[in-house]
Amino acid sequence: MKKYSSYAGLDVHANSISVAVAPADGSPVQSLGAVAHDLKALRNVLKKAGDISKMRICYEAGPCGYALYWELIGLGADVMVVAPSLIPQKSGDKVKTDRKDAEKLARLLRAGELTAVWVPTPEHEALRNLVRARDAVRKDLRRSQQRLEKLLLREGRRPPLTTKGKSAGKKRVKSFSANYMAWLNTLTFKHKGTQQTFDNYKTEAEHQTLRMQRADKQIMEAIAEAP
Repeated sequence: MKKYSSYAGLDVHANSISVAVAPADGSPVQSLGAVAHDLKALRNVLKKAGDISKMRICYEAGPCGYALYWELIGLGADVMVVAPSLIPQKSGDKVKTDRKDAEKLARLLRAGELTAVWVPTPEHEALRNLVRARDAVRKDLRRSQQRLEKLLLREGRRPPLTTKGKSAGKKRVKSFSANYMAWLNTLTFKHKGTQQTFDNYKTEAEHQTLRMQRADKQIMEAIAEAP
């Protein structure tokens, strides 16, 4: 097992990083203050505590992602990204500051009481970004469709009944199917404001459909190239 000279806890935010170090010999945890969220600034403050390659560093998984992890690994550091929900909590410890959070992480890291999360490679994260983007498009698509459906409902326009299959004449054509879209293309409205609203909603739904198709294609291409 690798021996470390010290253990560093980082409380990471978008614009700043608070740093604390727990020496391996059991000496009290020392706060090194806060620096800008910048690799060079962080490296300089960590060097005050010793050789980075002999130091174990941790920070909580969060919205800042894994860019800091990859950068620190590139410096030769041993880095652990911590699962926030599994960090031991003391009852009654309600006072939270960035400095205290960093000190707590350093102390728990030295004690071996932290649980790591799986850290993706940059290639894996690129694929995850595509999946996140597709999910955002899916939500945008559904919202655009719902706006259009609600307008049609208010205006008393209902899709035609099916004309094929066992249930012919009993069910409406499926929303946003090819038949449904063909039906939409036949609709007109007496009042200009309603017509313009319908045109805008329909155009947006069609745009979001194209975005979804593009996102699906990009993901399939990325999967074929994925590690």
